[in-house]
Amino acid sequence: MLADLVGVFTGIALFPLFLLAPGYAIAGLTGLLGFRRRSLNQKLGLSLLLSIAVCPIATYLLARFGSFVLVWIAYGAVWAIVVALLVKRVWEQRRTGPRLSLSVSHSTSVAGAIALAWIVLAVASLIDIQDSGRAPPLLQRRRRRPRRQSGRDVCHHQNRRATREPKLLSRPSGTALLPGA
Repeated sequence: MLADLVGVFTGIALFPLFLLAPGYAIAGLTGLLGFRRRSLNQKLGLSLLLSIAVCPIATYLLARFGSFVLVWIAYGAVWAIVVALLVKRVWEQRRTGPRLSLSVSHSTSVAGAIALAWIVLAVASLIDIQDSGRAPPLLQRRRRRPRRQSGRDVCHHQNRRATREPKLLSRPSGTALLPGA
């Protein structure tokens, strides 16, 4: 269970590198949809959508016609571009004066609560809960006891098997074949 939790939280920590950074780099460089003028929440949303739209195709094409080394080089370049864009933004903020606002709108707090509930649900469903190799009580099936056979039934069944002769199949030519031959 601990190994599962470590894996889940590692995935959560790597999420921004693969699903936010590429979209942020694309939109930040191109100014797509007025990206530079948008709020932080809108930038994160656009980055996520662009990454989901572009990354699977770009990764496939780079790996198909290049190699996975090329894929890693591309992601490394994207991460460098994002760092450069963030440094540029911080530099501009220092020059023009801080405009950071810590106020959170109602819709942002609702979206954050939904995201947090989703993360909790995902973590709970991804971990493998060990229970001494047994299934949880709700998933266990009731086993039926085998029907007890009387001595007469067992003997009759065995005798019937021993006396049964294989059926012969006939061919159109009149020769007989055993089943399965």
